[in-house]
Amino acid sequence: MRCTPLPLVGLLALAPLAAAQGDTPTPARDGGWHLVDRVELVVNTDCLTLKALDRKVNASPEMTATPTSDAQLDQLRTKIALEEVDERLRRQAGEDLGFEEALVKARANEMLQTELDESGGLFQASRQLSTDGETVVERREEKEGELYSMSWRASVTGYDAGPGGRPVYDRFARPGQLRQRYKRMRSTGLELQAVLARQGAKEATYSIEVLAIDPRQTGGFEGAHERAVLLRQELLAGQRDWQETLDEYGALDNPGGADIGRRDLLSIWDPGDGSLAAFCESAQPGDLSPVLLFAPSDVRGQRPARALQIVRFEGRTDPVLPSFDAPGVQRSLTYYLQNLGDTKREDLALDELRRRAYIWYPGIDQVRSQRAAEAEQREREAREQREAAEARRSAPGESKPADDAAVQPDAPSDGR
Repeated sequence: MRCTPLPLVGLLALAPLAAAQGDTPTPARDGGWHLVDRVELVVNTDCLTLKALDRKVNASPEMTATPTSDAQLDQLRTKIALEEVDERLRRQAGEDLGFEEALVKARANEMLQTELDESGGLFQASRQLSTDGETVVERREEKEGELYSMSWRASVTGYDAGPGGRPVYDRFARPGQLRQRYKRMRSTGLELQAVLARQGAKEATYSIEVLAIDPRQTGGFEGAHERAVLLRQELLAGQRDWQETLDEYGALDNPGGADIGRRDLLSIWDPGDGSLAAFCESAQPGDLSPVLLFAPSDVRGQRPARALQIVRFEGRTDPVLPSFDAPGVQRSLTYYLQNLGDTKREDLALDELRRRAYIWYPGIDQVRSQRAAEAEQREREAREQREAAEARRSAPGESKPADDAAVQPDAPSDGR
């Protein structure tokens, strides 16, 4: 909604009026004022009210019937509020493109009418919207906003022409780009199923068993590394049974099943340097890997150290990659490269909109500061780990077996 200045007297007058219409709970017995609504955030000339934000939070797929803690609810509200900031910036940028307003309104009315017909008519749709705390007029405004946002996306990505009648970005995927991406897929074995699944592509899969050594049970990562090296030597010498060792120390199971795809192997099981993937490519069934760090990638792309692992290789299936000249391969590669370019251009354009916008949201500065502090902390921890590992490798008289590549400094006892 648009932010329109309103005198303080008018604001105070709205509270008893809304209460009389039944929009708020019964007034307090002492005759005090009740909160009817308030502005939660402002983006240039647009604002989001408390009721509108609550409606979007309740409609979120993340809101389920299971109980939600106050902390989780606050995180969800902040996440949706920040998403609303971006959505309003997109819509405003779409409005600034200069499309004829009458045409946009007409198209929004068509979309709304289709939605009303599917809901059983205006009366039924109005009742449903009223239950959700929304009106038909607000729904129509949302449709207009969606059209402006779509127009902006199409313009900044080059998918469609702007108001001047011509595209301003090039989405064409050159033949050399297609060939280069194909060679990259063939060498890395990644993105095969995501891009060429319809053409029969399949990624390599691996069957492994993982012995985990928890640093919390061995006095930290130094003790865990010493224990892991000793266990590996005893296993190779036949002084220990593999299955009994798994039962004693614990195994890491693959949640997706017995076979692990190459993408999961790199993002979950590999310590981040490709050493496990290289081992699985050349190993024979029954071979044991060096002692490796278990540091699965989290949602932010970071790899906090959790444990040490010894991997026993059981088998693999080779990837299936259709020929570059097979039907549909180059078309799928084209769509994939175009989508990558679209995402990159839209992110850059949205960053520029954020930089130039006036945004008022009490929580946004705190969120930005928290994210910056977390990023700085992760970078500092990673730097300290690299420096400590390098110092150990270069220490006088220190041997440098393959196992030592996984040595890490002591981590907190919570296994982060």
